Amino acid sequence: MPANARPRSCSAVLVRDATGWQRGELGCAEAPVRMAATLADGRVMLAGNRDLWLRPAP
Repeated sequence: MPANARPRSCSAVLVRDATGWQRGELGCAEAPVRMAATLADGRVMLAGNRDLWLRPAP
């Protein structure tokens, strides 16, 4: 990596469904996703150092 390049991390999530485990790519960023959780109402929450994402309810 060049000396002036900012570090980037790539994140992925594993989700279990009726057919087994599925991998989902969350992309690459300077501040990667730190936690992913499925809430009681079925929404998915992703949290990073600076961001919080919620998937709409099904």
